[in-house]
Amino acid sequence: MFIRLSIAAVIVFSLPVAALCQAEEGPEPPFVVSFLPKDIRQGDIVTVRVRAPVEIQSLQGRFNGKAIYFDKTEGNEGFTGIVGIDMTLSPGSHHLLLEGNIAGREIKDSMVFDVGKREYEVEELTFPGKMVELDRKTEERAEREAATLKGIWGKASSKRYWSGAFNLPVDGNLKPNFGRKRILNGKEKSPHNGVDISAPEGKTVASPNRGKVVLIDDHFFGGKTIVIDHGQGLFTAYLHLFVISVKEGDIVERGEAIGQVGETGRSKGPHLHWSARLHDARVDPLKLLDL
Repeated sequence: MFIRLSIAAVIVFSLPVAALCQAEEGPEPPFVVSFLPKDIRQGDIVTVRVRAPVEIQSLQGRFNGKAIYFDKTEGNEGFTGIVGIDMTLSPGSHHLLLEGNIAGREIKDSMVFDVGKREYEVEELTFPGKMVELDRKTEERAEREAATLKGIWGKASSKRYWSGAFNLPVDGNLKPNFGRKRILNGKEKSPHNGVDISAPEGKTVASPNRGKVVLIDDHFFGGKTIVIDHGQGLFTAYLHLFVISVKEGDIVERGEAIGQVGETGRSKGPHLHWSARLHDARVDPLKLLDL
């Protein structure tokens, strides 16, 4: 049986970078929650830290219908989890549901935080007509490949592989074009859901953190593709590869070679398309570097 507590979220700045949400009722709120960064925008990865006046025995969360996993912090001072803010999530107030066991009581409540709008640039590109206007067979292939990826994003595991800092997967000319609205051959298409890193064909691509390889494939749009599951709903993808040097099921470590830069699929010149999904939200992979 859950005990419902009415919590009105107010912002308290105990640190320059932390926004604390506390209950107004009573001197000891059941949850004290901080969201980092302070100013949350579309495409962000949000670190959520949860504490309580007494020890929390267990904690779970839900955001936009997806399970949010929390880990005990060092010293058992609370729990920490990460939440993905989709690149097109509506700006405004959103709710994070928390369910925990505190001193033998089941506590359930909702924390409110605001998501700001992120301004995206517009990019116009020209490709051969057959790469944009697909014939029926190619369109069906692309739809099957998209369905495969969608199925992967929905298979979040409570197991966590990653730890510590994330690295860029390749050294090159970074193009921070996440979310850029694309006009291909004069027609508006879906926004760019990753970042591009230009580098010579054959340059080594390395895993930015520990994870499990869950997909090796050759897609119409993405060319030779790798997807790595870092655990707890976090995935990263690597597109347009020239060579793939891992196989499905492999556990890869931070800095381990997984392939080489190429220009397979729909690509203009050799580069790596690097993207990330967190709880099926399309997030800016560069935000992983802040973790």
